[in-house]
Amino acid sequence: MKTKRTGTRLATVSCWLVLAAAMNASAKVIYVDANAPGPHNGTSWENAYTYLQDALADANSAAKPVEIHVAQGVYTPDRHSSAPTGTGDRKASFRLLNGVAIKGAYAGFGRANPDARDVGLFVTVLSGDLSGNDNAVQDPCNLPNEPTRAENSYHVVMGSGVDPNAILEGFTITAGNANGTATDGTSYGGGMYCLGGKPTITSCVFRENSAGRPGQTGSGGAVNLEEYAMPVFNKCTFRRNYTSNTGGAIGAFRSAPTVNNCSFIENRAYGGAAVENSYATGLWPTTFTYCTFWANTANGGAGGMFNNVSSPTLKNCLFAGNSVLDPNGVGGALFNYSSQTILTNCTIVSNRALRRGGAMETLGGYATLINCIVWDNFRGREGEDFTGQAAVSYSNIQGGWGGQDNIDEDPLFANLGGWDPNGTPNDANDDFWVSGDYHLKSAVGRWDPNAGRWVQDDVSSPCIDTGNSQMPVDAELIPNGWVINMGAYGGTREASLSSCPSGNPADISFSGVVDILDLMRLASVWLSEGAPQGEDVTRDGIVNFSDFAIVGAYWQQPVSPSPCNALVFNDSFEVGEWNGLWTEDSQNKWSRSTRRATDGKYSAEIKGKATDATL
Repeated sequence: MKTKRTGTRLATVSCWLVLAAAMNASAKVIYVDANAPGPHNGTSWENAYTYLQDALADANSAAKPVEIHVAQGVYTPDRHSSAPTGTGDRKASFRLLNGVAIKGAYAGFGRANPDARDVGLFVTVLSGDLSGNDNAVQDPCNLPNEPTRAENSYHVVMGSGVDPNAILEGFTITAGNANGTATDGTSYGGGMYCLGGKPTITSCVFRENSAGRPGQTGSGGAVNLEEYAMPVFNKCTFRRNYTSNTGGAIGAFRSAPTVNNCSFIENRAYGGAAVENSYATGLWPTTFTYCTFWANTANGGAGGMFNNVSSPTLKNCLFAGNSVLDPNGVGGALFNYSSQTILTNCTIVSNRALRRGGAMETLGGYATLINCIVWDNFRGREGEDFTGQAAVSYSNIQGGWGGQDNIDEDPLFANLGGWDPNGTPNDANDDFWVSGDYHLKSAVGRWDPNAGRWVQDDVSSPCIDTGNSQMPVDAELIPNGWVINMGAYGGTREASLSSCPSGNPADISFSGVVDILDLMRLASVWLSEGAPQGEDVTRDGIVNFSDFAIVGAYWQQPVSPSPCNALVFNDSFEVGEWNGLWTEDSQNKWSRSTRRATDGKYSAEIKGKATDATL
């Protein structure tokens, strides 16, 4: 019976895969290339449309699904075949469509392989610079006032009212200038405006877009979300965007974005320099996973994220070098107002606010931190870097914080990074952030993203193997001590390696035995390098014959978990009764040799891990 069920399940899965492949194969493909010789009917790279708006018009009338493949180049929303030099209409936008996937970063006509895709190499730009004359701006705060941007599009992209099958992938969205009025929405979302939409945005860069202007309401310099918008952002970068109010990169009002593997870098705003979440409590969950917030700056408060009557969940996120400039500003990394914010495996480091809450300020709500590191944040003139109500557990908090298994120890980052005073130590406004590396030092192995390989340190961080032991640790490469690490890389493939000899790296598939499954995994990524992966058994940064040799050496051998990180002693006692004598039984469990007092007045607690005769 079991075999029959397995076969049925496999057959069902296979049918779905075949159906999905057939649907993808049957999708109409429309080509866009500004350099195509023509005729321009969108049927091939040679005959590609030269204007994206023509392709969107074709897709809108076609049976769905449709894919639009766009070659490298610059495309503006006011140009189409009927207006090849542009209309100058600032309200013109590229409108996303249900059932249409718009994909950029193709090599295009004239290349040996026109279908080759590379986001970094074949840059495909959706630009709001309708006249093609924008001057470079050093400070994002000056974007709205730059005269050459006066004619730019209010919104480069529109994602309103669409479903998740409206896809934008592989583009740079830039030069949107939403400096209009709040009444018609033209002061929100310079890069993308999304009213009630649920588009899927993948591998896009939102760069140097702006919303509002000094003295005028604006929100969402790069992206503005309103009225139950629930988009998904995957692997996107938001850099140097600006708004005069809140949400330098993303402004979300009664909306719930899902944000995965995204970076927010050097964005500016009055509040929430990177992100604003407002009035989202009770909606679909607002989530940020594997995101980094670097060097974002707010003039008023919330250098990284402003949560206003919202309930966001953040997992494996890094906040570093975010700041608030106002002398009365709070919340260098996060400011939670009447919000319930949950952070799991996050690192909040070297952020600053001049008054208080350099790491986090919470007013009228509470924050929950699990497996987090809060370190080296500016304490402000009121002497607090982490304020408000918070439930904290299994975390490393500088200065200490009550809660389950919290510590207060130097986390030993690979490189702390820091603020360069730029020659003016008394003026914080011109300081600039020098990025660090917040992987934890490990004598066994630490992933070095710059070198693309594992390196060994002289010391190991106290944040390794000290997270919540009930949380999944499978994603951490062996040896992982069977306990998740604290910090932004805990629970991921980039987690620093444990000194506990747990498991066997040759058991790549975690099946409990080294067998054909592990060999297949090894073959599937043969000679790949530059990324942390379980198939790199020797942890030297490349999958090759040295890894094959280790798998062969342990072939068909079972793998048993090491007990070295099992909790084996836990006791409370009065200082006067402690004599330091412990005994170990045959199960490697420990007990004190004296009897504990029973009056209920304990002055200390012992809890920890041991291996064999080491305590």
